[in-house]
Amino acid sequence: HESILVWLKASNVNVDNGGLVLSWPDNSQHGMPIVIENYPAWHDRILNNHPVVRFNSSLMQSLTLASDESNVLSRVFGGGNVLSKSFTVFVVLRFMGSGDGAKFSFFSASNSASQDDLFNFAVNSVGSFAEYRIQTVINANVIYSTDRKITADKSFAILAMVHDGFSVYLYKDGTVNPMVQQHDLESAEGARPYVRPVKKNDMDGMIGMINSVRIGSVALNSSMTQFFQGDVAEVLVYDTDLVSVDIDRVGSYLSRKYRLLWQVTTGPQVTAIAPCNGPAVGGTLVTVFGSQLSDASSRIRAQVRGTNCTDIVVL
Repeated sequence: HESILVWLKASNVNVDNGGLVLSWPDNSQHGMPIVIENYPAWHDRILNNHPVVRFNSSLMQSLTLASDESNVLSRVFGGGNVLSKSFTVFVVLRFMGSGDGAKFSFFSASNSASQDDLFNFAVNSVGSFAEYRIQTVINANVIYSTDRKITADKSFAILAMVHDGFSVYLYKDGTVNPMVQQHDLESAEGARPYVRPVKKNDMDGMIGMINSVRIGSVALNSSMTQFFQGDVAEVLVYDTDLVSVDIDRVGSYLSRKYRLLWQVTTGPQVTAIAPCNGPAVGGTLVTVFGSQLSDASSRIRAQVRGTNCTDIVVL
């Protein structure tokens, strides 16, 4: 896909089982140079006979995907109107950390010299409980989001992080109800975008430069922190917010490859019903128009005032 900027697969790492990862080739057409800090370990046949790269937070291991604000990947996340900054990131991972109050970043894009502008996706450990956490900072306005319905249990999962300019979405194993973080932003049509203040601070809708895109940590105030503890099997970074059908295509590919759960993110939608009225007794043919409806008639049921409809046909 032409929108893929980075595609990392643990199977592309050339090292013996248990060896240190000295390089990780980018499988996308861009061939991004990946810088590896403190060399995580490569373990074979961990996930459906596929290898993983194992990060140890105590050894401060992580990957740098971009370290310059002029990098095409950095410009996807920052340096312009936040409403125009769209992206989709997939990560196949397993969290293995612990520690009350500890945070473990698995993907971040930030200004490494400050903490004023960033996107950070992490696991927040609270006692024996762990939850995924979205942190967005725009012009020093901080927004945190967590959802205890989307837990970071210690098993492999497919995560998709999507930003459409107005909100950030985090899907775990696919779902029609992702974690959603709204920026409380609003643009005006036909004019320079206007942005409502966030947390009562004035802002012009511009996100500052991003010069650090990382896996396994976040760069803040000229230092790295929130190192990840766990396994990573595959990472895909797109320079656009993929539509739902494409999110499901990528999620389904990862699901088939690793034998992990992926529920489609788009549920059935009904757009019209015709006719809208008819005789008081039976015999009326009703047509329901919509999308994401099953193609198997036996899986669809319809009722009118508690009476089951018959002769259901999917066209």
